[in-house]
Amino acid sequence: MQSESEDVFPLRLWAALGIAAAFMMIVIIWELTVYTSVHMISVLIMPPMIAAVFSRWKLTLGIGLASMATAAVGIYMNMSHPGTDHDVRQHYVDVALIAVATITGIALSHSRQRRNNELEVATEEASVAQQAILRPIPHRTGSFLAAARYIAPGQGAQIGGDMYEALETDFGVRVILGDARGHGLKTVRLTSTVLGAFRYVAFERQDLSYLAAGLDRSVARNASEEDFVTSLIMQERGGTIDIINAGHPPPLLIRQGATESLETSNIAPPLGLGGSYLSESFRIQPGDRILLYTDGLAEARREGEFFPLYERAAGLIAHGNVTDALASLEFALDQWVQGRFSDDIALMLLEYAPRTDTEGSTASSAD
Repeated sequence: MQSESEDVFPLRLWAALGIAAAFMMIVIIWELTVYTSVHMISVLIMPPMIAAVFSRWKLTLGIGLASMATAAVGIYMNMSHPGTDHDVRQHYVDVALIAVATITGIALSHSRQRRNNELEVATEEASVAQQAILRPIPHRTGSFLAAARYIAPGQGAQIGGDMYEALETDFGVRVILGDARGHGLKTVRLTSTVLGAFRYVAFERQDLSYLAAGLDRSVARNASEEDFVTSLIMQERGGTIDIINAGHPPPLLIRQGATESLETSNIAPPLGLGGSYLSESFRIQPGDRILLYTDGLAEARREGEFFPLYERAAGLIAHGNVTDALASLEFALDQWVQGRFSDDIALMLLEYAPRTDTEGSTASSAD
C-alpha cells in the first residue's frame, strides 16, 4: 500500500524535495564563496526533517545521507582555503546533529506511514461495508422509475452514514433516504440497523407513522445517546405521496421545468430522539420527478458559496432518463466543488410513471 505522501500529495512531496535541495545548494554556495568563521553546515538538519513530514522513511534516509554528504563537501571546501577558522570539533558536532536529525526523521516518517496505512485500511473496510448495505435500486420500483447514487467524500475524509432504499410493498412504494450522525465503521453499523429495520417493518403495517416510530425505536435501542439519524420517509399510492420528515432536507419536485420544495408543516425530530411522526400528503402527476438528497448536497460550497440546487435542479435533472439525470447532477456538483467533497452525499431521483394495463399484463405473463 502506498503512503499518503506518494499517492495523495505528489505536489507537496516535490515541494519538500525542492526545499531540501535548496538547503544543500545554499550550504555549498556559502562555503564556496564566503570565507568567514560563520558556517552553514548546521542548517542541513532541516532537509531530513522536512522530508519526514511528506515522504516515506526510505526517501527520508536518502535525503539525510545526501545532507551528510553535502556537509562533508562543505567542510572540505572550507578547510581547503587558508585563513578560515577550522574548528574541527564544531564540524564533528554538525555532522552528528545531521545524523541525529536523519534518524529522528526516519522514525517520524515510519510512524506517520503506519498510521496512514491503518487509516486507509479502516476507511476501505467501512467503504466495502457501506457498499454491501446500499443495495442497487431497481430501475422500475412500483409506479416509479428510480435511480440512486452515493458520492463518497474527498481524500482524507471518513465514510459517512448516508443511506437510501426503495421497496414495492402491498401498501405502495416506500422509500427512505437518511443520514446517520458521525463517520466510520460505527456509523456504518447504525446505517445497517436502520435499513434492516426499514426492510422489515415496511411490509408490516399500512400506517406510515407506525413505520417511522418503529425505525425510531430501533435507532434508540442500537445507538448511543448522542447518535441520531435524519431521514425522509415517503410512500406513494395511487398518485399520492405521503412524506414524513425527520429533521431532513425536504425533497424537490420537478414538474414541467419548474422546481418546488415539498416542505411539510410538521417536521419531527431525527430518528432515535423520539417524537410524533406525522405524514403530509401531496398529489403528483405522470412525468413528475422527485429528488431526495442528504445535507452533503445542500451544504456543498465553493469559496463560501453554496451550490445553487434550487435554481439548477430543473435544468439538470428534468431531461433524459433518471440515471443520466443523476449523473448530470453529480457532474455539475463535482465541477462546483472542484472535486473536493467535504461530506458524503446520497441522491435518489424518482420519476412518477405508473404502469399501463399493457405493462401489467406483460409483467404478469413474465412472472
